[in-house]
Amino acid sequence: MKILLLGINSRYTHSNLALYYLRNSLLDSEHDCEILETSINSDLLDTIQQVNIIKPDVLCLSFYIWNTDYTLHLLPLLKNVMPGLVIVAGGPEVTYPNQYIEQVFSHIDYAVQGAGEEALAFLAEKSFVHDEKFVNIPNKPFKDIPFPYLQSDKILLENKYLYYEASRGCPFNCSFCLSSRSDIILEYRDIATVKDELKQLIGFNPRLVKFIDRSFNADRKFAYSVWEYLIELNPKITFHFEIKPDLLKDEDLELLKSAPLGLFQFEIGLQSTNPETLSAIDRYVEFDKIKPYLVKVNQLDNIHTHLDLISGLPHEDLTSFSNSFNMAIKTYPRYLQLGFLKVLPGTKIAEQAEDFEIKSMPYPPYQIIQNKWLSFTDLMDLDRFTHYFDLFYNSEKMTSTLHYIVGKVDNPFDFFSSLFTFCKDNGFESKKDYYIAFKLMAEFIGSEYVELSDYVLESLYYDWCNNVCNPKVPTILVSDDSVAYKSETFSTLRNVDKELPEVLQNAKKYLKKALFARFKNAEFVENKLNGKTQLITYREEGIQRVLY
Repeated sequence: MKILLLGINSRYTHSNLALYYLRNSLLDSEHDCEILETSINSDLLDTIQQVNIIKPDVLCLSFYIWNTDYTLHLLPLLKNVMPGLVIVAGGPEVTYPNQYIEQVFSHIDYAVQGAGEEALAFLAEKSFVHDEKFVNIPNKPFKDIPFPYLQSDKILLENKYLYYEASRGCPFNCSFCLSSRSDIILEYRDIATVKDELKQLIGFNPRLVKFIDRSFNADRKFAYSVWEYLIELNPKITFHFEIKPDLLKDEDLELLKSAPLGLFQFEIGLQSTNPETLSAIDRYVEFDKIKPYLVKVNQLDNIHTHLDLISGLPHEDLTSFSNSFNMAIKTYPRYLQLGFLKVLPGTKIAEQAEDFEIKSMPYPPYQIIQNKWLSFTDLMDLDRFTHYFDLFYNSEKMTSTLHYIVGKVDNPFDFFSSLFTFCKDNGFESKKDYYIAFKLMAEFIGSEYVELSDYVLESLYYDWCNNVCNPKVPTILVSDDSVAYKSETFSTLRNVDKELPEVLQNAKKYLKKALFARFKNAEFVENKLNGKTQLITYREEGIQRVLY
């Protein structure tokens, strides 16, 4: 029989780890097996055409929150085009009760519930003829499951986002996460095996390797060994880890300081700082204890950190959420992800929905729409806040300015709320227009925070020069001193009798589109420029250059 493993990913650049595990579980079978990956952005008819060209006897695919809607439209069309096709489905959306599950079952022949490697091998051994529609076969220990990727996969995986797991399960019991279920145990691969597999992964030349381990540093020594190994190898690849900051030690931080720029990025699930909320979702962490480590991690300029907060958790009203936001942003993360609770079928919090008066979407992504503490309007206001916040803060275009402001204002949440209301009142929605965003930020500070204005105007121009570097600058940012500096520089260039400084000589042909800045605010000059007062930024063949 010909078996097709179909991956429907959220983006073209992503890959589907499960397909490769499943493919390997069939290598010893008598059947031919092929992998096809597409995305939810692909036209349905194009996907059907690709499947039809392969003409499989059996189609295997997984339902996730990001592809359920697409897949439900796809399956009946596939059955019409290929009526004899046997369809095997797996994934959380066919494992735990939800409103779609009966509709899914009507389009498939078999549902693999739980781990899939042994279950699919079982079906293949029976040539996909089985009396029961639901298949749940215990898996072998995780350490005995082979490395998912083969050398022949390289052409499929090059420059993609690759997924890898050094462990399955999680030692923690967060009530909103499927990995906290009691039927999912924590299992690790052997560290020597992990190192060998990472070396093979690097050979595939992926764009990014994302460890999907739920709490990567739950075993601190294990995590340290992996980080140390990757630092020694120093591949030109980024590795993404989800970590718990309260498990970090000073020894870990010293090691991480030595990591090459861009080698690691961390996602840190803070979720809330409200003790009552944390207790309700089974996260027993005291913010005061982890704050020093959060600050230290966020100060690692060589590692990009994402700090996560979740709106819609129990006992977290607007006042509590704003407090969590303020405490989180005062640790100065590179990226502060503001998400919304997903009430996933099969989780403890889904079972507690009535107790917490949670109303959520009954279909993927199962996002909360109200609860006992937040109305629908409250959550929509937070959603609007999130979009503006991504533009102003998470874009990292105004990093120097916003870190300064966060350190100066008593309530950063109120500051951002007022700023975003000012933007909306001026007809600016949260679209990616940095010219307007910088202009409105300058106007807002000049109107509402006059005492910060001198510093912030210079800092905004500094951020524009370094992070936007577009010659079309909002007029409000350009001081007379910066205009004079540009004029003086070009006068020097025109003076053929005067020998040019080497830095200007090298940059001469790029200076027509360069940005010139001269700063006067003493506090800014000391904080950001170490006493220097002038800079020139320009792009040379796509690379940004800065001259002081």
